[in-house]
Amino acid sequence: PLKKITFKWNQIVFFVVQPGRRFHSVEEAFNPKKIRLSISGWFHLPHVDEDG
Repeated sequence: PLKKITFKWNQIVFFVVQPGRRFHSVEEAFNPKKIRLSISGWFHLPHVDEDG
């Protein structure tokens, strides 16, 4: 399934990424008259067969 989320002011988006099951991409949001701050990161939990 494909889902496109239209960005809004002061918005935060969380989504689940499952190894081998999900592909994700993030499209550039650009406006020459505005400044954009983007913070990104990943939270990982170990899988049954992983150390951690």
